[in-house]
Amino acid sequence: MDVQNRPLGTVMQMVEEMGSEVTYAYDDLVFINHNAFIVQFTDHPTHLNIYFNNAYKPDKIKILSEALLKQGPLHAFEITMKGTYELEQKDGENLDIKFFDH
Repeated sequence: MDVQNRPLGTVMQMVEEMGSEVTYAYDDLVFINHNAFIVQFTDHPTHLNIYFNNAYKPDKIKILSEALLKQGPLHAFEITMKGTYELEQKDGENLDIKFFDH
């Protein structure tokens, strides 16, 4: 995947317009609202995968999903709700991310 094709600025604008914030970006992942959900870039710069923190309640996931599905097309993004994820603290500052596709 070409790093230069990742529209991080547009993703930041999109999530800010829905009342959220980018808290960290690393490689193809963008962490939103201190790990509420992750935006994952794909090989297509206009297609984004979304994973929600598995600790979030379904009603909060529903609200965030609706906001993303509304905001995505306004910024020329195709959004796919892929599933959930969990984070596990490893030694030092390392994290292990496990993705669960639905």
